Amino acid sequence: MKAAILVMMICILTLIPYVSAYPYSNSEQEVSQALEWLRSQQQANGSIGGFATSSWAVMAIVASGEDPHNWSNGGDSIIDYLKKNTDSLSSPTDYSRFILSMVAAGEDPRNVNGTDLVATLESFYNGTQFGDPSLINDDFWAVMTLTSAGIDKNDEKIQSSIAFIKTNQNEGDHGWSYGVGADSDVDSTAAAIMALISADESQSSTHITNGLEYMKSKQISSGGFDSGWGNSAESDSWAIQAIVAAGQDPTGANWTKEGKNPIDDLLSFQNQDGSFNDYNPAPNSWTTSYAIPALLGKPYPILMEMSAPTPPPQSGCLIVTATLGTEMAPEVIFMRHVRDDMIGSNEVGRILVVGWNEFYYSWSPTIAETISSSEILRSASSVFLVPLIAITHITAIVYSTVSLLNPVVSSVIAFLSAAVLSITIYMMMPFFVIHKIYNRIKK
Repeated sequence: MKAAILVMMICILTLIPYVSAYPYSNSEQEVSQALEWLRSQQQANGSIGGFATSSWAVMAIVASGEDPHNWSNGGDSIIDYLKKNTDSLSSPTDYSRFILSMVAAGEDPRNVNGTDLVATLESFYNGTQFGDPSLINDDFWAVMTLTSAGIDKNDEKIQSSIAFIKTNQNEGDHGWSYGVGADSDVDSTAAAIMALISADESQSSTHITNGLEYMKSKQISSGGFDSGWGNSAESDSWAIQAIVAAGQDPTGANWTKEGKNPIDDLLSFQNQDGSFNDYNPAPNSWTTSYAIPALLGKPYPILMEMSAPTPPPQSGCLIVTATLGTEMAPEVIFMRHVRDDMIGSNEVGRILVVGWNEFYYSWSPTIAETISSSEILRSASSVFLVPLIAITHITAIVYSTVSLLNPVVSSVIAFLSAAVLSITIYMMMPFFVIHKIYNRIKK
């Protein structure tokens, strides 16, 4: 037992310097350097990479927790630049992209230079869908835009567009394309998934799960995605955001192929100066603006309140929730607090939490579903939870005590304490009792 604990500690302490937990924070090198490079591309008029790219840049800036109103290079801010050039807007996707950036920045899209841009976007609705009826792409972004702008998700325009998107999910591979009847691609499928989820489509719905399966079928050995024209940082970024929107971890076993995941592939496009290469390949402000929200685990639409670090996907305590009947039970809330706000309060702790979540969510959903379906099992499970709740309180005490000296060390010690206590109570003690009973029967 002691040897096993020693090996566990050595493994954890050995891996800590080399592993970064997903999602990244804005202070981590991969993100901070990308932001620095993006800032270096800003012109005196406030633009970054032109009019369209500036909107994507705004969303990246907000996703990182910064205020785009403060981004300037001796002249107008990037928001000032965008608002001064609204005459460049023409298509539904133009308006969608622009409104998404305004909402992200905290601007009122119904009053940009005295114009209601949301109403303008709504004017492209033809009774069934937005814009060109031969395209689906404009509907993806219109749905995300209207939901982010505060339009009721039951609004006819949103619901009709959702129906249009679902109807045009390709039957063969279950992916989506840019246009009606065209071959599926990862980028369009990712956008469709984000659009549907933004309008409260269940993460486990058939449309979402089938779309994710299509994306997985296009994953290659580098961890990235190839729809037929090669993998790219752009495709990786949107795919990662769709995976996160669906409540999954893009670095988890489910999205790891030959030891590589989508984050690995996305980072392979990053240069030493922080920029990301496009198809050419060359450093590109547009591509870098896509990559930043993906690294931060922020799917579209980007909202101002999303600037805080995103917790690891699938953060619920499934078995405890199934036993107690609600995720708002005090015990569930306290366990999440100890895991996420105490042990997971620093980079090292997040590595441990992500590792635990990867293991826990590989088997717990089935058990939780079984428990929730039976009152007898719920009652039996509540008995087994008593030691776990006690362990959680002990872990909190250990963390609080050691954190006075070193928060990182406290996360490691608290995590190991919980592991050792759990193994002792739930594995060693039952084995010891069974062994004693067996010996007594044998005598």
